[in-house]
Amino acid sequence: MDDFIRYYRSIPLVPKDTEPVDPTHAHWHYAPTLLSGQIQGSFIARQPVHVGTGQFVPPERLSLTDEAPLVKSFYRLGDKIAVPGSSLKGPVRHLVEAITYSAVSKTRARLDRDRYGESSYNSRRGEGRLDLAGRLFGAMGYLGHVKFTDAPLVEGQTTVLDIPPQYQPRIGDGRRYYPHQLKDPRDPLWPLEVAAVGSRFKFT
Repeated sequence: MDDFIRYYRSIPLVPKDTEPVDPTHAHWHYAPTLLSGQIQGSFIARQPVHVGTGQFVPPERLSLTDEAPLVKSFYRLGDKIAVPGSSLKGPVRHLVEAITYSAVSKTRARLDRDRYGESSYNSRRGEGRLDLAGRLFGAMGYLGHVKFTDAPLVEGQTTVLDIPPQYQPRIGDGRRYYPHQLKDPRDPLWPLEVAAVGSRFKFT
């Protein structure tokens, strides 16, 4: 891929250790001596945000005006657009994975997974090793310690934004992240319903 259209940066991977899952303190055991809590807050869109339903509808059905005959609609909670809890959990987990060098296999990098601390938890046997992100957010057959609720729009408006075609990431040697100031310069072709910059979503 040419540098001209590289609108992302890479975080190098480093070797690390994982920890074995202790069956006596795993997710299926209630631990009354540990603490639990709830975080409430809101987040603001620094770029246009889209969480799609996979449906294309006429823009007038969304109370929008656009030349495109069909627009990919935003997920809704009742009559309000919202960011699903799973879609909020994903980028938060991605940040934790980047900070803790977890989930090496998701980077598609061809590395020694044992040396770079890839999780090896076996859900059938209830044993194996998990990296920090796997322990916190969960893995196949292992319940995570955090839960995210849907975050409806509480301030802002929607509009239509055309974006370039999207493709599967190529194999690389690091984890990609996409700074807000970097833009994809390719021709926009796909019309999306988006929450405009400055829109605020609230989660509980």
